[in-house]
Amino acid sequence: MKSLLILIITIFSISNIHSYEVSGTLNNIDTNVSILEGESFLARINIWPMTDESLEEIKRSLQGKMFLDYFYVAEVQNIKFSENNSDVVVAHVKAVLTKAYKGKSVFIWTYKSLTIPFEVKNINPIENKLEKDFIILNQKDGLIAGPIEFLSYAVGIILILLSFWSGRKILRKRNEKLERKKVYERWKDLFMNTNDREGVEAIYQKRNEWLKLVGGETPPIIRFFEELDSVQYKREWTDIEEHKVLEAYDDIRGIFERS
Repeated sequence: MKSLLILIITIFSISNIHSYEVSGTLNNIDTNVSILEGESFLARINIWPMTDESLEEIKRSLQGKMFLDYFYVAEVQNIKFSENNSDVVVAHVKAVLTKAYKGKSVFIWTYKSLTIPFEVKNINPIENKLEKDFIILNQKDGLIAGPIEFLSYAVGIILILLSFWSGRKILRKRNEKLERKKVYERWKDLFMNTNDREGVEAIYQKRNEWLKLVGGETPPIIRFFEELDSVQYKREWTDIEEHKVLEAYDDIRGIFERS
């Protein structure tokens, strides 16, 4: 009886041990088997037996992570249990070779408490002699680049920034031009509708605002200033004085009439 009990326990232990003998394969499914360091490729990952495991957990353990020490899983495109064998998890991924290797037949992936041996198929890793240190620019997209690619991205970003800056500069100039036109139109309207002493003197008081619109002091403007200066402090203007001031004013008003 004791021997039978030991035999049953031994059989159960062996069965239990075998149930956790999980293994896997990483199979390059691109047409080109020669993969350069930093180059991406499409692959199929098979892991078995994984009947009771969550596909979402396996996906989270793969996507955006280093895999088997030599690969980076940029994207898990789909993951499911095999239609032919429900013990097998099949994941189609976009992977990147981060480091070339030689003479290696067994690769290890640690998942939870499992140490899973992997076989890598259809990959001939090629060393990138130009650059050994690769930069993961975007782990979500799995974008890895060497110095040439990085320079291309940098130039692209600079061009985008320059375009943005140039666009803002053009927009600012256009807005300034529109605002200048509005100010010019307001002064033009004021000049066209002013015909008395009070209005002319108000325009004279604000000469620093409209002079820059007409290009500064021209001979007609200087004459207007002189005529107005000679009489503006008098309480009353004679008809001749008023005529001279308004005549000089008409000359500069013509600047706005012609625009």
